[in-house]
Amino acid sequence: MIKKVVFVFSFLLSFSMYLNLQAQDHTQEKLIVTASFSILGDVIKNVGGNLVTVNVIVGPNQDTHVYKPTPDDNVLIVNSDLVIINGLSFETWFERLVSASGYTKPVIVASQGISFHKMMEPQISSEPVPDPHVWNDVRHVITWVYNIKKALQNLDPKNASTYEQNAALYLKELKKLDQWIKDQFKDIPKESCKVITAHDAFNYFEKAYGLVFLSPQGLSTTDEPSAHEMASLTLQIKKEKITT
Repeated sequence: MIKKVVFVFSFLLSFSMYLNLQAQDHTQEKLIVTASFSILGDVIKNVGGNLVTVNVIVGPNQDTHVYKPTPDDNVLIVNSDLVIINGLSFETWFERLVSASGYTKPVIVASQGISFHKMMEPQISSEPVPDPHVWNDVRHVITWVYNIKKALQNLDPKNASTYEQNAALYLKELKKLDQWIKDQFKDIPKESCKVITAHDAFNYFEKAYGLVFLSPQGLSTTDEPSAHEMASLTLQIKKEKITT
């Protein structure tokens, strides 16, 4: 009789421990979120906090414009709970990647709702195309945050309040950053606020913070600037006496 009692007690204790471990494993599960590129990944980490594992397809110091997905990227997104992209034709390879991987879960466009600029880009289209570099205006990153927060809350409603808190803290920092950037340039004469850059990716920064960016290369880095474009830029630099 005693042996039976001990056996039953041991069984119940073991079963209780098993259930407890299962509950712990469940509470420790994280959403797997894949971002198309590293800047977007950083924003997702701030909103998701400890509740998400963030993977990035195009890492730092890589060029999203010319990126070619690998078989590892197929595995990366097919194992994701959520994929978030910038949109605005920035990730031109993304649809091919989704098709090749068989990914069927949600895809969120972080730039949804942003009033984007259009530019002429003859190498891409005879019509004006969207400028996808919206993150160079902090106010647009704020839109990213709202879209990411909503996506995470929809996917993981039991932790909605945590995503809300994370987003609120991050939004405060972004608003401070936006004001700080404005303060850095407010006392600089307009004629001195000119910057030479290799790639025409700063139109949003230009309009938000009052600078002028000059570049020999267009929105995309897929084509090298022509000799004529380089010569024109050189003449403009000399004419406007821009220090290099």
